[in-house]
Amino acid sequence: MSKKPSHNIKEEGFEIPDGYFEGFEERLFAKMSKERLPEESGLKVPEDYFEDLTKRLMQQIEEPKVVQLSSRKKYYYAITAVAASLVIFFGVRAFFTDHQMVTFDNLALEELEHYFENEAHQLDSYDIAEVFDTDELSMTDMITESYSDEELINYLNEEVDIYDTIVFEN
Repeated sequence: MSKKPSHNIKEEGFEIPDGYFEGFEERLFAKMSKERLPEESGLKVPEDYFEDLTKRLMQQIEEPKVVQLSSRKKYYYAITAVAASLVIFFGVRAFFTDHQMVTFDNLALEELEHYFENEAHQLDSYDIAEVFDTDELSMTDMITESYSDEELINYLNEEVDIYDTIVFEN
């Protein structure tokens, strides 16, 4: 292998004779026509063949039969009419029927309890706090029964283990 880099080659190694491409096309076509192309094609067209060709073709062509397809528009109109009549029927029926508005007074207490126990698991304390207006709430709204101080202390003594950590102020 040569260790010379290929981009430093100054001679190409190929030479073309002077005047090689002059007249090259003519020589190529002359050689091809002698070897491969026949002088006569062997096919002859009668005289005046192309003058009346269109007339003869038009006589041979038959008019195509037009087959009328069943129109689907009739079906579309029928389906649209049925759908519109159903919408009108149920719309008028819903408009003129007395609907009892559902309020908290109409709901049974058991239904509300069932909802909060089983279906309201997605609600957290922040969602509930957003509903209530804090300006209108007071502690008396939350506490329904009042207890005396003695009852509270007795409860804490009996039930709570951390009674010692609670500080009372008088």
